[in-house]
Amino acid sequence: MANCGHITRHCIMATLKFDIKGFTELQTKIKALPKELQEEVVGEIQAWGNDVNAEQLGLISQQKIQDLGALQQNTKAKPMPDGVELVSNVYYAPYIEFGTGPKVKVPAELNDYASQFRGKKRGDFRTFVKALEAWLKRKGGNPKFAFKAALNIIANGQEARPYFFPPYLRKRKDLINRLNVVIGKAL
Repeated sequence: MANCGHITRHCIMATLKFDIKGFTELQTKIKALPKELQEEVVGEIQAWGNDVNAEQLGLISQQKIQDLGALQQNTKAKPMPDGVELVSNVYYAPYIEFGTGPKVKVPAELNDYASQFRGKKRGDFRTFVKALEAWLKRKGGNPKFAFKAALNIIANGQEARPYFFPPYLRKRKDLINRLNVVIGKAL
């Protein structure tokens, strides 16, 4: 995929980006536009990013992918000087998005991107069990089942609950249409 600068950088963790084919060329064309039109185009890109982000947050709520709210609080559309950056800045975001173990589900066009998360681990088994104990307490469950739950998750994986990429994939053509309208009005 072509490098897109900041027009739409999609991060699922703090420093990782997902580039969009064709946006380097678009970025070059935007810079050649009159200043006023550049601002209007960038504003439209940012508005599109906010629309995508609203759907992402809606999916987090709809799928009940929330405990303490960190995922929802850290999934944002950040305005950039030349576009928008979509981020989900929590370490476990890719595991929610794509699942774990034998339950991993990755759309074909995201295989290369998702492969960077394969086999990554954070913490140890004891920390995992402690986190599950705390989660069970918050959810009204019995913390004594945390050890068994941890073993089950490791053996069987967690289902994918995509929230980040589906809105982007659904709305990417909409961005091009919106930009064509803005640029078309100016011509």
